[in-house]
Amino acid sequence: MASLRNNYLDSLFDSLEKQYNFLANGGTNYRLETTRLSLYVVKKAMMFEPFLNHKATKELVRQLLGDVNNERLEDVAKMLYLNANVEYRRANDSPEFKEALKKRRANRKKLELVKH
Repeated sequence: MASLRNNYLDSLFDSLEKQYNFLANGGTNYRLETTRLSLYVVKKAMMFEPFLNHKATKELVRQLLGDVNNERLEDVAKMLYLNANVEYRRANDSPEFKEALKKRRANRKKLELVKH
């Protein structure tokens, strides 16, 4: 079971890292910092399960990032909770659903941030 937890944490970290890299090319500084703090929390986390519960995620974030303001704590907790649930669902999707998703993604255009 420990390797499965590590796989979930690795997937969550990879997902957040992709977001960070995407935001580094035109995202807001606030969102970029929120993602950076989220990556920090995942690095320090020993278990994946708290991220599947919003209240537990907030408590973990508060423990690890106690020196940041409450709004930032809420945003980091929300980012972690939502991304963890996406990664958990992805890992548990049926093979048929994954194949259908793969086909849809193959036909989709790449998204880019646009500055005005």
